[in-house]
Amino acid sequence: MRKRRIIQVLIMVFIGVNFLLVYLDDEGKIERTAYISKWSESFEADMAEKMYKEGVLTAAGEEQVYFDEKLGTFQEFLVDEGSMVNAGDSLYTYTVDNYYEAEADLRAESGQISGEIAAIETAISQMEMYFVPMNMTETPSAFTLTEDQLEVEFPQTSIEADLLKEQYLVEKEKELSQKRAQLAAVEAQLTELQASGDTITVQSPYAGRISNLNETLDHPVITIEETDLVAIGELTEQERKQMQEGLAAEVEVQEMSTQLEGAVQEVGEKPASIKVDGESMYPFTISFTETNDSEADEGANADEAENLDETESGDEVANAENTEEAEQLLPGYHANLAITMEESPGATVLYEEAVFTDSVWKMTSEGKLVEQGIVTGLMVDSMVEIVEGVEVGDWVAVEPPSLFHHEANFITPLRWKQLTRDSFANTENTWTENIWSGLLSR
Repeated sequence: MRKRRIIQVLIMVFIGVNFLLVYLDDEGKIERTAYISKWSESFEADMAEKMYKEGVLTAAGEEQVYFDEKLGTFQEFLVDEGSMVNAGDSLYTYTVDNYYEAEADLRAESGQISGEIAAIETAISQMEMYFVPMNMTETPSAFTLTEDQLEVEFPQTSIEADLLKEQYLVEKEKELSQKRAQLAAVEAQLTELQASGDTITVQSPYAGRISNLNETLDHPVITIEETDLVAIGELTEQERKQMQEGLAAEVEVQEMSTQLEGAVQEVGEKPASIKVDGESMYPFTISFTETNDSEADEGANADEAENLDETESGDEVANAENTEEAEQLLPGYHANLAITMEESPGATVLYEEAVFTDSVWKMTSEGKLVEQGIVTGLMVDSMVEIVEGVEVGDWVAVEPPSLFHHEANFITPLRWKQLTRDSFANTENTWTENIWSGLLSR
């Protein structure tokens, strides 16, 4: 009995001393083996940090039409509230009190609009001739156009400069189209006045929906909503600091299960309402992106023409369906908004459970477990972007972390389901040699 107790005490002392030696072995003189029960492989993924908000669709803007009672006597409206009109459609008629004065006013208005059209055309021509260099480091940050000394600032990257240039041209083309419609309307009024002698029909310079007719002739007499829609939402004070114009956004319309691409067009600087005892909410607007299939076709190679034709035919069908669905959208439809705050395409990614603060336990091909410092980036759901320290395809240990030691040999459990004939085909040794080697190493 006494001999047995002495043996038990010696065994416990032996185990305790070994544990103590391992614990105090800071220099790694004692060879250790780490048993890894769970491990993970790094992979490539497109990472994007998004802000999710609720929104509602509304008209992109509205235009107002007026009637000056000094010009004559109002006769009648030629449109109804809620009806759709195109540029050039008749809105209302009135009779003039003084033919010569009305004719002179129309001629003066025609000349003014013609001058504005010429200025816009000059601005468009200058912008089209402006060449954005590939290297922006020596490029001036701004240049001035002749139109009212308008100064345009360009960012220091050629990609952003091209986008800004394209956006400017789109806006100016839209403005030019409206001015030409106004000129055509004025010239039509002048022709009608000269033919009738006293009657003028006012035509719409805008396309859209008649949202309001003012029967009392108070200003404005007619309000026209644009047909283009935008999505609007509200931001908290903290979210307002993070939001920027130009950020990509996805708009999912709840009413029709339609998803559209867009970008943040405007972020309000004034809150929708000011509350002393509550948080201020700032409005923001998302405009929809128009796709241009022809631009994508320019980069196609001749060798890929057949495959591209098949792909493009499918894309055309999808775009046609999206366009049809977009045309059915109405102001007031609610939507879920997803704004991309930051993104990292093609990032090296690990799941969160494999990352230990600022390091991972990398499993090397030599069978060693190495603690590797890392630099992390975006974190989306349970995935973490690894900026430095890990490459795609690296294996890292996950569990149990209490057994991990730097430069320790590691072993993993045998997974029978992964043992197939193909798994032994590319090995230099025979499968029996691999099994005996594995057993002896343990």
